Amino acid sequence: MQIPLPITGNDTPCSACIERPECQAFSVLDELIYRKPTFVRQTDATSFLRETNGTALYESLQRTIRHWIFTVRSLNNPSLQEFSLSTLFDFLMSGLYAYLLHSGGADGQLNKPAYLHNVDRQNFAFFPYVWMCPGCVAEGNNLRDAYLVESELRGSKRYAVQQKLSRPNGRMIGDLGALAIRALISELASEAYVTTGGGHRGEFDLVIATAERLILGEIKSSPLVAFPLVVGQPFRENSHHSWVDDLAESADWAFFVGAADAEQRKLSISPPIEPLWPLRDLEGIAQDAGQVEVLLTAWQRHLVGYRLFNSEAPETRWLRFGCGNIESRDPESGQREQLRVDNTKSLPGIDRTDDIKKGIAQVMLFGRLKRGCSRQAIKTALFGNLYAETHHEHYMKPLASLQLLWPQADPVFLFDAIIGLSRNIINDAAISTLFGLPSTPYEADTVDRTALLEGLDEMSE
Repeated sequence: MQIPLPITGNDTPCSACIERPECQAFSVLDELIYRKPTFVRQTDATSFLRETNGTALYESLQRTIRHWIFTVRSLNNPSLQEFSLSTLFDFLMSGLYAYLLHSGGADGQLNKPAYLHNVDRQNFAFFPYVWMCPGCVAEGNNLRDAYLVESELRGSKRYAVQQKLSRPNGRMIGDLGALAIRALISELASEAYVTTGGGHRGEFDLVIATAERLILGEIKSSPLVAFPLVVGQPFRENSHHSWVDDLAESADWAFFVGAADAEQRKLSISPPIEPLWPLRDLEGIAQDAGQVEVLLTAWQRHLVGYRLFNSEAPETRWLRFGCGNIESRDPESGQREQLRVDNTKSLPGIDRTDDIKKGIAQVMLFGRLKRGCSRQAIKTALFGNLYAETHHEHYMKPLASLQLLWPQADPVFLFDAIIGLSRNIINDAAISTLFGLPSTPYEADTVDRTALLEGLDEMSE
């Protein structure tokens, strides 16, 4: 029987495998991955944007990643390097969110309203991602005053008007996150062949191939914090805390890093004119050691606060995603009100229980493809931008060492790697080497492997 090569010019574990003609695993891999156009042509990761400059956008992200990694290394500061890739992801997402705000719009204009904030007789227009004024939160102002105007009152609860927020919709957030993760992993594993999709309905978020490994990946990603845009406006009386659509006479565009020290909160960028705005600016910032250090320091303040969760300081909590709600009273009636800022469904990375469950189910589905590969070359991984920081003990730890068992076969890990960037649990040394990422050790659950194997043999009789 003639078995074609999986892909010409790119090594996979199956390419030179002498057992391939009789291998049951290969026949499935050939159907689900190797013959798919997404694998053969290394499908453009930006196709979901449906824009003509998608390739240039992806290449810009890759340059930013390369510059960032080089700059972080030059800082020679281990405490900042530890979480630099998670910070980088949020930085990339901030740029992509801003890009979508300008995409298809007129020069100098964005397609969402801005929120005016007055301080020292100066007006600043913010493009908020959560239902709080970024200027007020950073300045430590009263939280009720920081709550954006024109919220929707339903019973005793106030809700954000999602159409006014500058963040993308849920599906787009996931797609952009997967794009950023793919670009980052492609850079880390530069010697591997990395592509998207495959399967019956494109269920493989990432396929990473080398001559020794075929890694099937599921991505669950969303930022901890996105740095909102801010731009100076001519001072106007009685404009404090109002929405505005027209940004005529705007000046001094910047990313607003609210958790940074007061004099470092604005990272200057160009006006929204050129097609890839502001992605070219990201490339420049990533090469500036001082600005990268500001971002790393501020992001780590967010992470420290996030780990405290409800005990987090307001100056970081109410700028990040999934921050929750504020219990308050109406100043006129005295009635209790709940100000809903951002739902916990927006929790970052691999730290939302629904996403953990979906990720586990998908990796279990991938895991079936390991059966029959005598070289144990097929590996499965869960990718995200932030580890399960608040769900490690009761969700990820018991599962990270879980193994799959088939009759008359050696056990194999369900997760060969959980790449969370802020923390990675890697059960396959070759993956750790390929990505250049450390594995954070932990005490694995004790499993009586002999008893499990004996029980499985009895079931198969």
